[in-house]
Amino acid sequence: MIYKPLLLFATGILLMFSISSCSINFDVEPFIPKSKIVWVDLNGYKLYTKIQGNSGSSIVFLSGLGDELGTWSKIQNELGRNYRTLSYDRAGVGLSTQAGHQSTGSDLALELKKVLEKSELEPPYLLVGHSIGGLYARIFAGKYPHLVSGMVLIDYTLEDKILALKEVDLGGMKPEQLLEQIALEMGLEDGSKREFIASLKTAEQVKASNFPLEPVTVITALKPSPEETPEDVQMKSLLHAQYAKSIPKSKHVQVQSSHHIHLDQPDLIIAEIKARILNN
Repeated sequence: MIYKPLLLFATGILLMFSISSCSINFDVEPFIPKSKIVWVDLNGYKLYTKIQGNSGSSIVFLSGLGDELGTWSKIQNELGRNYRTLSYDRAGVGLSTQAGHQSTGSDLALELKKVLEKSELEPPYLLVGHSIGGLYARIFAGKYPHLVSGMVLIDYTLEDKILALKEVDLGGMKPEQLLEQIALEMGLEDGSKREFIASLKTAEQVKASNFPLEPVTVITALKPSPEETPEDVQMKSLLHAQYAKSIPKSKHVQVQSSHHIHLDQPDLIIAEIKARILNN
């Protein structure tokens, strides 16, 4: 049995990753660019991808933990009018099948690279990452800078928040064991469970990754989640701002919104993505 304070601490980390259920909306309005659904075969497992748009800059969406590609539907429908866009379900999430490899940020960055190589989108890519998807975007940009034109990071998870687990007295339990137990208690899907258990390694990889060469827009949600205090939000915003300030020509935006800014205020996200493309 886990100590209650420790359970609350770990659950706070889990909730920061954004566990939600998203439905996939198929295009029925004539004004919305037609979607192209593509199954990408990656050596024994398949990823479910959705492509919209035939020209313009390439935009790639990376969802939060547990979120399916449908979470981007409204934004992708709009941006598909003028740009090439791709959203996808990571391995073991939504309609994608489970992979046999680990699910650290570096594993998922390589996986995304293979998906993009088999897609119609041409580099460089603007990466749009929400929550832990923002960490995956940062790792991808550090590993493959020549493929990235910039990033829009939507209330990305603080890697320091995850790494703080290493400083907590777990009563002899390893952090990965605690994460595994929490994942089981929360009933996560296989893919999300693997990502959650691997999140400590992902945070370490983020710390070790190179800074992006291209500009970044960081968007911070100012409405506290149930597990956040106003002080937590203030610290998150400060660290987001410091990250943006460390990269030339980058931008930090604060928004009165919940963690799911792209669902609460999709028009704002669309505007910031367009501005990032025009200002790069």
